[in-house]
Amino acid sequence: MLTQLLTKGQSKNTVQAIVAYVGDNPDRFAALLKIALSESPKTAILATWSMSYCVEYFPELLNKHYPALLKASSQKNASDAVKRSIVRSLQFAVIPKRYQGRVVDLCVGILEDKKETIATRVFAMSVLANLVHENPALKDELLLLIEDGMPYASPAYISRSKKILKQLHKLPQTLKD
Repeated sequence: MLTQLLTKGQSKNTVQAIVAYVGDNPDRFAALLKIALSESPKTAILATWSMSYCVEYFPELLNKHYPALLKASSQKNASDAVKRSIVRSLQFAVIPKRYQGRVVDLCVGILEDKKETIATRVFAMSVLANLVHENPALKDELLLLIEDGMPYASPAYISRSKKILKQLHKLPQTLKD
């Protein structure tokens, strides 16, 4: 069934059908993820796009899959669409402590790379903002990264930046060493 859905072509309707099929079923999600990380680029794009919506509705589906997702999104040949969908997924999840360092490294690298797509950078910004609550020392670095990207940023980057900066400024000051 999943393979049939993935051959229907890239559309919001196809994504919705895949999300409805997978639901909160961990086995179906694992099958979708396996396809997303091992198939042709065209199929991988649709599969990761669908995966990101599954995670939006059922974030716990990611629990067993952090190593594979982090590996796939860190590869130099990862497509922009696949990387974007993986990072989009991470913004909905409560990331386990043992993966937070790798997620921070990934997202900081994305934010620093001006060649990354705006959407991927914006999602990375959101992931990092979510992690600041558990890692207050990350706040100052994130503030610098966001402000560094502002001068020539797109409207989408500026909009998300303003929201996150507002959130960050409401948080208590971090302790200085």
